[in-house]
Amino acid sequence: MNSAYTPLIHVIRRFNRFYTNILGLLDQHLPDSEFSLSEALVLYEIGHTENSTAKKLIEELKIDPGYLSRIIKRFERHSLIYREQSGEDGRVYYLYLTDRGKDTLSKLNELSDSQIRQIIGGLSEQDQTNVVESMGIIAKTLSRKSRLIETRVNIRCELKPGDVDYLIHLYG
Repeated sequence: MNSAYTPLIHVIRRFNRFYTNILGLLDQHLPDSEFSLSEALVLYEIGHTENSTAKKLIEELKIDPGYLSRIIKRFERHSLIYREQSGEDGRVYYLYLTDRGKDTLSKLNELSDSQIRQIIGGLSEQDQTNVVESMGIIAKTLSRKSRLIETRVNIRCELKPGDVDYLIHLYG
């Protein structure tokens, strides 16, 4: 373990605990709602993703496939979404919000907006701007880092000179 990162890790984890508490993310449900954060995110993504599929949701939200399946079934039982089979690939089902699902998503958005208004309402305009800019910097920086990690992966089928030595080194 690299001890040079230890102070940074502690600060980041403390901020995560603070922000989780501010948003009430440990509560079982979103404030004034019957939905968990995961369910609200799934509903949001279905409503805002063109040709939404379970596979896309799993990749975008990094959600467990079994958990997503239970959420989708619950949404179908409550007439929030419906599925349509793809014309090109019979194994693929597109997910769409029903009118009831659209209304529900709209109400959840209003509740979330209200929650954020309460959080930032007591801040000065400059502090509000600072918070938003800081969030943008965090998102941009961490997104860039994850893109760099993703672009380093190179899958090949053939071995090149030095590959076997490198594999042995990694194994050791």
